[in-house]
Amino acid sequence: MQKVQHHTNPFWGMSAVLIFFLILAFVTPLGGDDWTWASARGLLRLKNHFQGYNGRLLSNTIELLITRSTIARVLVIGVTNAGLVYLTTRFAVGKSIHLSGFFLLTTGLFVTISTEVYAQTFGWFAGTVNYIFSLLPVLVYLIWVKEGKDNPKVGWRLTLALLALGVVSALNVENITFYGVLLAIAVCWFLRHRSLRRRAGAIGYLVGMGIGAFAMFDNQAYIQIFTGNYAVRQTTLGGHLISDAIMLYTTQMYKYIFQQNGVILSVLAVSLVWLMAADKTGPAIIRWGCSLVLVGYAFFALAVRNLFPSTNFDTSRIAVAESLMAVLFLVAVIVAISVSIADSTVRNTIWFCIVSAVLVTAPFVAIKPYGPRSAFSTITFILIAALVALNCVFKTMPNLPFAVLPSFGVITMVFMVIVMSANGIVDHSRTAAIQNQLSNSPETVYVRKLPFEQYNWDTSPAVYRFQYSMYKSRMAIPTKTKLVFVPFSKWYLYAKFAK
Repeated sequence: MQKVQHHTNPFWGMSAVLIFFLILAFVTPLGGDDWTWASARGLLRLKNHFQGYNGRLLSNTIELLITRSTIARVLVIGVTNAGLVYLTTRFAVGKSIHLSGFFLLTTGLFVTISTEVYAQTFGWFAGTVNYIFSLLPVLVYLIWVKEGKDNPKVGWRLTLALLALGVVSALNVENITFYGVLLAIAVCWFLRHRSLRRRAGAIGYLVGMGIGAFAMFDNQAYIQIFTGNYAVRQTTLGGHLISDAIMLYTTQMYKYIFQQNGVILSVLAVSLVWLMAADKTGPAIIRWGCSLVLVGYAFFALAVRNLFPSTNFDTSRIAVAESLMAVLFLVAVIVAISVSIADSTVRNTIWFCIVSAVLVTAPFVAIKPYGPRSAFSTITFILIAALVALNCVFKTMPNLPFAVLPSFGVITMVFMVIVMSANGIVDHSRTAAIQNQLSNSPETVYVRKLPFEQYNWDTSPAVYRFQYSMYKSRMAIPTKTKLVFVPFSKWYLYAKFAK
């Protein structure tokens, strides 16, 4: 007897996600560039219209606001992160009967991304307003394109709204602006035979992207970058582009995008294997070969990626081998969806995610530096592909127990609240400890590191970093006074100085 499926109210799942991210926004400490934006330097950048810094007009302005107001920070960051979960889930699974549970699962998958990527996005306010917020308007547009067929009429108000959405999409991060322009052009071509009103909406978004892109790149910083006169960023254009791209992939990209995201890759791999087994489309040898590669690499990324310690192995050769394994995994995904997956929606959406992941990554081949935060948009599209495949599994096998998946999300959310709350408590105690030490005019001030500092970005900057001096300035530590960050476990040796 087939199990009767009941819709769950998505309100409750989304409410839990919003509360979770509001709590995280409250307990997460400032770090890295947050201190600079909260200082007079941030206001000076605004006064100069960010000329010579970058063209991220919207995200820079938001960062200025949230680093000066706790209430604004909690609301903006909480809503931004919850919005990411809502939009990625809606785009991936639509109005699934399991939508509420998918919200929780999506949150859990985002929490389990590469720790280094998490630290520079969810664990860093500047990272959130740049690399997470920038995805929201693009995802809104993608949902409009995907679901707009249900309502083909587009009035002038919606056209203007899409134009404004395009402007907003272009004023946050350069690689998303690049992607957004290409996306807008592609959608206009895709809708070229649709109704005039529907095409008007797509053209409105394209015009908005053009206006926003011009506003972003009309900044001296980008001229300095391409002329080699910008210290922070450089170009790799020229004869070494291909070799530099290979070096970048084998040293950084493959880790942040593939190897350190074993949970997401496992969901994608198992779902595709299940669909191949259910559909029985294409030669059996291809299905078996793809299944072996997908599950094998997912297991490697999930469980044994730290198998080769640097003390015993040549890490450069290991990195090349691991990066080639990641390429093999991607090839297996492409072959699986092209040959052995019958559902056209799954096939087309995953193809779209693959192309999108490549496009949001492409600018970093020519522009340096590339860091963990740069991989976030790529990971997001991989996560969407995993959700699409998983949703198809539950559509074809409605009797499968879905409840275990949102349970995973809840467990990871509780875990992260505990971890980040511990960091927040220690960070809050720093201020009193510093003030107590400064009252004695010491030559050295000791500050305790956070217990789980790997989940936050630059909360204990090294002496040679610019943020070291910014933290001293924020805490009113005299320039001549030495600042030493003490490991969390060794604080008992220095606690006497803070009394």
